[in-house]
Amino acid sequence: MRAISFRFPSSAPRWVLILSLAAVANPLSVAAPLQFEGQTFEDRVVLAGQPLRLNGLGVRAVSVIRGYAAALYLPQPATSHAEASGQSGPKRLEIRLLRNVAARELAQALTRGVSRNSTQAVRDRLADRLQQLTDRFEQAGSRRKSDTVSLDYLPGQGTELRINGALQGPPIPGEDLYDALLAVFIGAHPADERLRRGLLGLPPAPS
Repeated sequence: MRAISFRFPSSAPRWVLILSLAAVANPLSVAAPLQFEGQTFEDRVVLAGQPLRLNGLGVRAVSVIRGYAAALYLPQPATSHAEASGQSGPKRLEIRLLRNVAARELAQALTRGVSRNSTQAVRDRLADRLQQLTDRFEQAGSRRKSDTVSLDYLPGQGTELRINGALQGPPIPGEDLYDALLAVFIGAHPADERLRRGLLGLPPAPS
């Protein structure tokens, strides 16, 4: 059998290399979990009956303090917010906390992120629905290290919030809300550029 060689850029994220090499070693294998920042993430999930593939992994950090690791699952690969939001079908952003976090801190971070990445007209249109979402964060209470927060989009239904797998109320309607939430992480003004590049499967920015 002819040998096959693969060359990856040295700047490729480590999780990309691990996933690619696993697929080469056993292309017929079932989904293999990945270890990232001490957390385990699946390389594929099923949401609303549709398989989603891991698009990227990233970590939110300020100096040496790591806040959370996150994974983005999409029907098709995407390297920009426009490509991700333009896809039809379900989507998932999964956040794994790396420290204890107050409920209000999570809610305020989302609100600030939406403000950074949207116009006043969009903020006005989303205001009531975004308030519903942040209220659910606060009602769920403070979160602990290793808790899982999932923001899911279900076509025709809206955005679901799950904490450690438990659904926090009915879907909040409107794809525009989910697009605005995605922009917090992978938009033009993300919370963390390294996080954005990781979730989009891009190499780190040149230092």
